[in-house]
Amino acid sequence: MSYVEPKPTAARQMTQFFDRTVLMYDVTSADTLYALSEILDSLCIYRCCLSAREVLVVSNKRDLAEELGYMVENSLLPHPTKYVSALRDPPSPEELAKIVA
Repeated sequence: MSYVEPKPTAARQMTQFFDRTVLMYDVTSADTLYALSEILDSLCIYRCCLSAREVLVVSNKRDLAEELGYMVENSLLPHPTKYVSALRDPPSPEELAKIVA
């Protein structure tokens, strides 16, 4: 009986490489941050790990968090986090380019 090397599948070979990855969650809902963490964990479990030189977490809806009196801060992901409000301080095209580029 001889050993046959399994053929690589697309899922096994899929690894993404990016210069920058921007992840976003809703600062008023902890579920969105937990879901983001679970998505990243699942990607690595299925050998589809996200490899980026820089990862930035954007927490949106800061204006609603101020009105509600609480904010879900990023304590799950070990990446720099920027807290924004698309309503109150929408980024200029130049600022958006700095975040994404």
